[in-house]
Amino acid sequence: MSSVKVLFGPSERFEKIVRIMRFSAAICGIDLLRPNYRMNFITYTLFASITGYYLLVLRTIWLKFNDDFVIVVKATLTMGTAFQGVSKLYAFISNKEVIMEIYQLLSGIYRDFAKKGSEYAESLDVCLNKTVAGLYSLMLSDILGYLGLVAVPYLVMFFTGQRYLILEFLIPGLDIATDFGYFATMAIQSVLVICYGFGLFCGDLVALLYLIQSFMFANIFKVKVQDFNDSLKTKAGKGTRTSKGISKTLKDIAQWQQLFTQYTLKCNDLFYYIITVQIVTAFYSTILSIYFILTGSLPGAYAYISVTICALFMYCFLGTENEKANEQFTVIIYSIHWYELSVQEQKVVLQMLYLAQNPRIIDIAGVCPLSVSTALRISKMVYSASMMMVQFL
Repeated sequence: MSSVKVLFGPSERFEKIVRIMRFSAAICGIDLLRPNYRMNFITYTLFASITGYYLLVLRTIWLKFNDDFVIVVKATLTMGTAFQGVSKLYAFISNKEVIMEIYQLLSGIYRDFAKKGSEYAESLDVCLNKTVAGLYSLMLSDILGYLGLVAVPYLVMFFTGQRYLILEFLIPGLDIATDFGYFATMAIQSVLVICYGFGLFCGDLVALLYLIQSFMFANIFKVKVQDFNDSLKTKAGKGTRTSKGISKTLKDIAQWQQLFTQYTLKCNDLFYYIITVQIVTAFYSTILSIYFILTGSLPGAYAYISVTICALFMYCFLGTENEKANEQFTVIIYSIHWYELSVQEQKVVLQMLYLAQNPRIIDIAGVCPLSVSTALRISKMVYSASMMMVQFL
C-alpha cells in the first residue's frame, strides 16, 4: 500500500475508485456521473429483464400454487434481491443530480485538502485505504456468493444426479423434465444471476464510496482543530493574538461540522429506500434460506444466505462508521482550548457541541439507526425464528 501512496496522491486515488464505479455503472447503462446522462438501450434492457423475471416468478407461483407449495416459497426466495435491485435503480436514477452533487463535493475536498499539507493528505489516505479494503471485501463476497449460487446446482447434479434450479421459475416452452429444457433453463438463469449480481455490486459500490466518507470528514475535522489549538498557543506566546483572526478560523471549523451534517442528510435521503429494502429483504431471505438449509430442499441456499448476510452487515457497518464519526466530532470539540477564547467564541464552540450531541444519523425507514447493533438484533430475531423452525420440522 505504501507504493500506491508514493505514486498517487489522495485526489488521484479517489478518482481511480470513481472510475471503477463509473465503469461498472456504464456496463449496466447507469453511468449517472456522465454529463447529460440519458437512459440507453442497456438501461431499458435491464428494466425489461427485471420485469421478465417477476412475470416468470408470478407465472410459476400461479401454476404451482395448488400442486407444491414448497416451490411457491422457493420462487419468492430471490424476489428480495430483485427488490433490492429495483430500489437501487429507482433511488439512483431519480436522484442523479444529488449523486453528481455529492461526487463534486467529495472530489473538491480531496483535490483541495491534498494540497494543504501532509497531515491532511494522510487523513484522506486513511479513508481511502478503508474504501479500498471495503471494495475488495465487497467484490470477494459477491463473486463467491453469486458464483456459488450458480455452481452449487451443477455440482449437486454432477455428484448425486439430483436436479435443482438456480432460480425457481419456469420458462414457457422449456420443459425442465427433459435434458434440453433443463439445461436451457439453467443457462438462462446462470446469465441472469451473474448479470443481476454485477448490477447489485455496482449499487453497493456507490453506497460504500459515499457512506464511508464520514470517516474522512471526522479526520479532516481533527486536523483543523489541532491546527487551531496550535495557532492559539503560538499567538498567545508571541502576544499577538487577534480575536478577528481566531474567529475566522473557528468559523471555518464550525462550517466544516455543518457541512458534515448536510452531507449525512443528503446520503440519508439518497439511500433511504435502498437501506430500508436491503434490511427488510435480507431478514426475509435469510429466514427462508435457513428453512431450505434445514430441509435440504435447496442446496443453493448456502450460497444465497452468504450474499444476504454480507450485504446486511456491510450496510450496517457503514452506518456504524457514521455513528463513530459523530462521536469523534464530539470528542474533538471537547479538545478545543475554549478557555483561551473570548466569550463570543466560546458560544460558537457551545453551539458546535450542541450540534454534535444531537447528530444526524443514517437510519432505517426513520425507525432505528443503521448500525452493527441493529444487525445483531436482526440476527437474534433470525436465530429465534430458526429455532422455531427446527422444532416445527
